[in-house]
Amino acid sequence: MADLSVGDPVRTGGAGLAVVLVVPIVLLLLGLSLFGIPLALAGTAVYLVLWWIGAVYGRFAAGLWLLGVGARLLAALDIEVRRVENRWAGLLVGTVAVGLLAVLPILGQIVEAVVLLLGLGGLSRLAYGSYQRTEREGTLEAQGPGAARTATEPAPGKSTLFRPGSVGRPVPVA
Repeated sequence: MADLSVGDPVRTGGAGLAVVLVVPIVLLLLGLSLFGIPLALAGTAVYLVLWWIGAVYGRFAAGLWLLGVGARLLAALDIEVRRVENRWAGLLVGTVAVGLLAVLPILGQIVEAVVLLLGLGGLSRLAYGSYQRTEREGTLEAQGPGAARTATEPAPGKSTLFRPGSVGRPVPVA
């Protein structure tokens, strides 16, 4: 999950910004109807919890990134160091680093906002990827047992061999 934030921070931050801008508008529109008021209240509670989880996850991703940068800097100085793969260390480093930067007057609020956007974006991209996988698997199941087979896989009971001169075309074997 941290790979989403560290690997593609612009896309992840954009997804986090979309969550920050769109979800309150949707909740406000839900609250305008009598039926939507309980949904809006429940949605607001979930949104606030996800906001907190996103802030923690953003600190975690920042800590893992800082640990990776530190290991690369030490390697560039020819200091042999083992890369830290401990997730708790990443969370500790990220929390301490963001906490120290948060004390600075203007830069601290910018850092906290960026970390929050990365955390919310990582959560939303993870949820969307999970939804896509579930949707894809549901579509394959609805199409039947042979739908998951690719064009290069043989039909059940048939096997293929590739000859050097066949240029990738399967040759059925009886």
